[in-house]
Amino acid sequence: MELAVVERVEKIIVKAWPSEIEKRYHSWLLRINRGVSKRANSVFTVGAMPEAKNWLEEIEMFYRKHSLPPCFYISEASPQELDETLKMNGYETVNEMFLLYHKSDEIIAQVKQNEDLSFRFEQFPNESWLDAFIYLEGHADVTKEAYDLIFKRIRIPSGFLTVKLDETIVALGTVAAKDGWGYISNVVVNDSFRRRGYGSQVIRALANWAVEHQTKHVFLQVLKTNHAGMGLYHRLGFSKLSESHFRLKTKPLINERIST
Repeated sequence: MELAVVERVEKIIVKAWPSEIEKRYHSWLLRINRGVSKRANSVFTVGAMPEAKNWLEEIEMFYRKHSLPPCFYISEASPQELDETLKMNGYETVNEMFLLYHKSDEIIAQVKQNEDLSFRFEQFPNESWLDAFIYLEGHADVTKEAYDLIFKRIRIPSGFLTVKLDETIVALGTVAAKDGWGYISNVVVNDSFRRRGYGSQVIRALANWAVEHQTKHVFLQVLKTNHAGMGLYHRLGFSKLSESHFRLKTKPLINERIST
């Protein structure tokens, strides 16, 4: 697909995962979010290389002032020379991902809704959703507030899905819509209810929400090491749009912190 499409959806992801601090640096965006999540604490590098000759030094200083290791998000819409430059300056590749997409209506047609499950959307996560998200994702309790603030800062149409079997939460998911594209994230199934097709049910429900919000396509990112997720999305017919990864300084200073 055209590079312009990759750039468009990458910018949607930033709007659907806003940081507490976002500072424009030339055409890039420096993002800080209390050290919670690499995406929210990294440089968004879609756009031309900075004009300043000492750009790397200035960016590293910015993150170290916040006691965070410098981290760059690299996508196919980033400057071609950036990845090699960071490698030569001691940055390690972490969290390699595929960006996958599919037509929303085709997902809905392919997956039959499970009538034993209940599906509920909220515009913002309530306490029950947030507690379940922290627990099912295995995040530390101390990160709850930071994640809550990320979700509450979203300024594009979004939906937070809870899937229940009777009164038990079996799965969660999130979707945000802009410019005809729906960004799917935070898809997680309760370990006790896996291998029952509930992951497909989550994707179907999120795709249906996307259609109701005038989006023709949905897209998501999945770690290359997430073989279960890759298998699910392959079965549903998702196609690869692009690849991305982070570049993280391999020797952070004392007191620097960041979580996945």
